[in-house]
Amino acid sequence: MEWLPEQTGLCDPAAGEVSWYKNVMLNRTYGESTKASFFCVRLSPNGRDCRQLCDPTDIGYTAQLQGQRGRNTGVIRAAIEGWWNDLKRGHFIDVQTRVLTMQLQCKSNNIGIRNRLTIMFEFTSPAGVLPSYDMETMVLTLTLTLARALALTLALTLALILALTLTPTPTPTPTLTLTLTLTRWLTTSGCAT
Repeated sequence: MEWLPEQTGLCDPAAGEVSWYKNVMLNRTYGESTKASFFCVRLSPNGRDCRQLCDPTDIGYTAQLQGQRGRNTGVIRAAIEGWWNDLKRGHFIDVQTRVLTMQLQCKSNNIGIRNRLTIMFEFTSPAGVLPSYDMETMVLTLTLTLARALALTLALTLALILALTLTPTPTPTPTLTLTLTLTRWLTTSGCAT
């Protein structure tokens, strides 16, 4: 566990200007995720220069490292809003923009699923916008994949059993009943051979 101070510079870890966040991040596969103390963000307007900061919480980062009882102060949200406003002021989307792609990556450690949502806006020359999206979901472990496959198989089997047992039996129609009655009468009276 370590506090990352606010830093700006080149995003490349080889440059050494901004601390590499993956050395201190906690997730499901690295470290104990219950010991995570801070929410952090890394913002970049161009993919080369970046600003990295963490929320020190309302009790300060030293007390947060010891007791993990602090609440977020909104520093991260304010930084993201400022970043969006900087992009708007710099005319990030202008007349020559043809495609805007945004990716949101989420991970639920509780159920072991990773999601990626890609939203794409295509701008046509007559000022039209064509939105599209793509969502991918991935199960993180083989055990969860097998458990999910078993649950889906059981659910399909149960649905088929219910569909077959609850389907009403067909009742004979009057035409069918008349035909059966005539056939029986003809065979018992000796008319049919």
